[in-house]
Amino acid sequence: MANKELKIYTLDEAGLASLAQAVSDAPKAGGGGNGGGDGLDARLAKVEATIGHIQSDISEIKKDIRETRGDWKILMGAIATTFVLLAGAGAAAYMNLGDKLFKMNESLTVIIEKLQ
Repeated sequence: MANKELKIYTLDEAGLASLAQAVSDAPKAGGGGNGGGDGLDARLAKVEATIGHIQSDISEIKKDIRETRGDWKILMGAIATTFVLLAGAGAAAYMNLGDKLFKMNESLTVIIEKLQ
């Protein structure tokens, strides 16, 4: 980190009074010299209308989010149900295959015993 010099300027009473006078004589923002600017009422009405639209948009977004949460719950429930059904079908198929293999093994054992 580079060292930076801190410069301090001082004003005497006359310089401070001169600076205060320059600031007070400077034109105010927006013209007119009263600090309010030209067309303040019209600009304020526009800002209020914009804020009203923003509040309305936020309310709609909140409503959409609430509705979407419900949709997600239904979707997740459907996915979970599908997973359980597929797992059950897989287990049933595995057990059925196991039963068939066991029966085939018994049949082969009987045939082998008869051949001996």
